[in-house]
Amino acid sequence: MTPPQARRKKLAARVAAACAAVVAVGSLAVAAGPQQQLARGAGPAQQALPGQEHGQDQVSEYFFGGKLDDYGLSLDVKMRRKLLVLRAHRRLNPCGVVDPVKLVAADPSFQRFGVDGDLSACSLFFEGGRAEGDGPSEVTVKVSQNPPTMREVARFAVGSVVVRQHAPAEPGTCLYAFDLGVAQLPAAPERLADFQAQITAPEESGDDPCARGHAVAASAAARVSSKGAPQWSPTDPVARVAEADPCLPARKAAGVAGLSDADVGTHWCAFLIRPSAKAEPVLVKLSAQLRPAAFANQQSDSWNLTETQTTERGDTMLVVYSGAFDPATKSYRPSSDKQHCAVYLMAKDPLLPRTVDASEVDESETRLPVVAVEGDQAPCSVNRDVAAAWAAQLR
Repeated sequence: MTPPQARRKKLAARVAAACAAVVAVGSLAVAAGPQQQLARGAGPAQQALPGQEHGQDQVSEYFFGGKLDDYGLSLDVKMRRKLLVLRAHRRLNPCGVVDPVKLVAADPSFQRFGVDGDLSACSLFFEGGRAEGDGPSEVTVKVSQNPPTMREVARFAVGSVVVRQHAPAEPGTCLYAFDLGVAQLPAAPERLADFQAQITAPEESGDDPCARGHAVAASAAARVSSKGAPQWSPTDPVARVAEADPCLPARKAAGVAGLSDADVGTHWCAFLIRPSAKAEPVLVKLSAQLRPAAFANQQSDSWNLTETQTTERGDTMLVVYSGAFDPATKSYRPSSDKQHCAVYLMAKDPLLPRTVDASEVDESETRLPVVAVEGDQAPCSVNRDVAAAWAAQLR
């Protein structure tokens, strides 16, 4: 059997499996309604909010409920609002808009998907293009509050959701976006810019280069129209990492005097920390991401000293000692002094993407939750404590 014949046979089997799954799940595999082409500036008339039939109060409680941590600091109203919105962002599951049953039925080359990178994005992998000869491709679904800046070129409706196609920011790509309806929930802060699902797909050969991006966007919009904004399942192993508060170490680490307002985000936080009672506060930055399992091997170099340590929780802590200017002595400290360092804490539990047909995933697709803590003026012990305090949330 030639390679093209083998590929066609494999795709035919995936189509058959998808059709069987569609019959099994019944209404779950039925689209939320026919797509309606809309003129720019128009929206679907008299439509319910996404997921409205599922209880707005309950959904609102999920995204905005619960006591907001002040970390033992005196926070102003502006910062409290910002932290409330960032917490709601972390409670949005970017892969929750993916309907694998419908998507593989529409495109049999759909293979696997999973949260990746900055934890606000979901990567969808396709083993081939729609046209013969097209290679593997990756489509990204990102949850963001920053709408695309490129002009809108078309729009269509799927149920209560209006999908907008924008001119791509990068040549050779297709960009779609739609609102998730979080800003319309009862407990949402006033004048909140809504969160969006933004789909970026590479163009393909053929008459419709954006067919795959359109299919992913339409499928995602149908799921949001029927189920509302995507939430994390308590059993999802990624949820603990994605919902972890990057600013929580402010409560647990010693010497924290405040937060740097400009450096607080969904999965990152900057602390003002006093190394000693009489010292001026120094800046320590933390960021959390999912990285390839080979990440640890990429941090060693001939310029810095590197040590690998194990935390009480069993996580791996990579400590990279670097030289830094010491304002106290007005001299440069070499890395051999081990006074300053960057810390990369890799959580002990690896994460794998979900496959559509239960096939095995290559080891290269394994992702590790990694938190990086950097502050070249802070003692190395402070950076280690901040990293360990973040990881304590994963228990």
